[in-house]
Amino acid sequence: MSAPREHRTDRVHILLEGGLWRIQPLTRLDLTFSDEFLKDASRMLSQEPTDAICDLSLVPYMSSSGVKALLNIQQFLKAHRFQLVLCNLTPEVQKLVELSELVNVFTIVKDRDAALKRLGI
Repeated sequence: MSAPREHRTDRVHILLEGGLWRIQPLTRLDLTFSDEFLKDASRMLSQEPTDAICDLSLVPYMSSSGVKALLNIQQFLKAHRFQLVLCNLTPEVQKLVELSELVNVFTIVKDRDAALKRLGI
């Protein structure tokens, strides 16, 4: 029996599609959800490490614990020679990333099409 390639809750949707992980948090990435988000994403990505796009369009707020979760996912993928690309940042999350000087830490693009292009897909 093969491992499931999709995980969906009321707070996150993670899907392996076309050899690419699509991660979409559906709520705030803060202290109340970041650990659960990281566990869910890590469990899914470890089944088949490959490039991932994280769509943040539905994340109205992200705290330092959310940033830490994304950094951990990025480090896991880099260790396997894959990339994490963030896209569709809300204005609030974009501001946090800029103020925290994380613009050069993460690969950030405008939308999913730009993320696919960045990954060479």
